[in-house]
Amino acid sequence: MLGNNIGTLRRTRICLSTMAPGDFAEMNGARLLVAGIRGLENFHPQFAASSLKSLADKVKPGLVDFAAGEEAVFSNEPGASLANYRAAELFARSDYQKKFIDSLAGFVQKHRPTHIALPAVAGIDKPGPFLKLIAQKLAAPCFELASTQPSVPGMRLHNALNHAMHDAGITRMAARAEGFAATGGKASSVTLRLPDGDSIEVCAKAFILASGKFTAGGLRRDEFLEETVFGLPVFSEGRPARDMFMYDLVKPKINEKQPIFSCGVKADAAMNAVDAHGAAIYENVFCAGSVLGGYDPLRDRCGSGVAVATGFVAGENAARKAGH
Repeated sequence: MLGNNIGTLRRTRICLSTMAPGDFAEMNGARLLVAGIRGLENFHPQFAASSLKSLADKVKPGLVDFAAGEEAVFSNEPGASLANYRAAELFARSDYQKKFIDSLAGFVQKHRPTHIALPAVAGIDKPGPFLKLIAQKLAAPCFELASTQPSVPGMRLHNALNHAMHDAGITRMAARAEGFAATGGKASSVTLRLPDGDSIEVCAKAFILASGKFTAGGLRRDEFLEETVFGLPVFSEGRPARDMFMYDLVKPKINEKQPIFSCGVKADAAMNAVDAHGAAIYENVFCAGSVLGGYDPLRDRCGSGVAVATGFVAGENAARKAGH
């Protein structure tokens, strides 16, 4: 059970290692110090501390015995506004780390915390050593709170993936998929529209479709719902959506579960796209993320988890299909 930087709690099955020491379900009589940074945008440690204490009491009285929020001095410029990413960049420097720890030491002496919570800005690429340094210097486990956007942990993941692709010799292209070619139950290529208007054909032994739903352009509705790259069938609650009317996909009350948001492609355990009978449509086309149907990423609060899990499985099977 993780806290975030606006002071709410959220249950999760997996989390980042920088957030793991902040599992509220494992706390017992904790004294929590929420340590903010003067000038940091959209982070109010006093409010976050009060809210986290109140919510923890509702989950189980006694998880958090005391919570306080304080702002450490990080910038010499009074009233200066500090963006999340800029704070994370500065935290990569040892002089700013020392300045922050020295500023925090007085609050630690004042409140005697058993846990120290920080906004998720403890460095750009490797926050772990800095958090361990704080815990060592101040004698209390230190963790990052989950972040709302703009999210530095999300930027860390983005950077890590870019580095991994670069090291693996993977070519990245900014383009829009507009069509494909297939032979004998296998997709052989996709057609990409480049920003300058030119089109190119890209051949591959395996493909991963992670094109999202309506906003991202992975699904669209003209006369009927369709997947936009490979023309895969779209399903709603297990039924083919091609012949369904919009009335069947949208409920009149806004707080009802809307079937249209759980529409998507159907896949088997290997993440191969399948038809209504469960047979793979193209043996080398795998799907991941919100283009998949059967769940509402926002309402069910599992969008990121599904993306990670299905992306991992699709990636492994696509690599195996391609002979890697």
